[in-house]
Amino acid sequence: MIGLVVGVVVARLNVVPFAVTLAALYLVSGGTTLLSHGRTIGPVPDGLITFSIDGPGGIPAAVWLAVVLYVLAQIALTRTAWGRRLTHVGANPEVARIAGVNVARTTMSAYAIAGLFSAIAGIVLTSGLAGAGASMGSPLLLNIVGAVVLGGTSLAGGRGACSAPASACCFWASSPTA
Repeated sequence: MIGLVVGVVVARLNVVPFAVTLAALYLVSGGTTLLSHGRTIGPVPDGLITFSIDGPGGIPAAVWLAVVLYVLAQIALTRTAWGRRLTHVGANPEVARIAGVNVARTTMSAYAIAGLFSAIAGIVLTSGLAGAGASMGSPLLLNIVGAVVLGGTSLAGGRGACSAPASACCFWASSPTA
């Protein structure tokens, strides 16, 4: 839902995407801090904790989830009309509009899906930490942006894939200083 709201602000009000994303980060973080009175919420159900520890083949279910989401995202970006539209909108929104792409709808859908993936990441983080707090993801922010940039994704848009950032995430996660 939050991703969709950000997408609407970016697509309909033409506000700079990076500024809207940062504003949403601080608004959601502040709202979460207010709602939780600054406390960590927990304990979480045992099944959620097990999600980040156990899984088929001795590999945590969270890793299997990441693999499934990676495959789905790769297919969506490379083998669907939506993925082609998204790439065109990111590369040059005006040319995409002239070509008949609904730029606003494509932009809003991208932000909505990013919000969904962020929510899933938050659940996985909660499972690994056995609790939830407003600032638990803050120390990871620079690592996440670093992995995306290291993976070759342009912060200006129009260029990106799943494989390189996924590889960069694996590299970053296996680094002893990450």
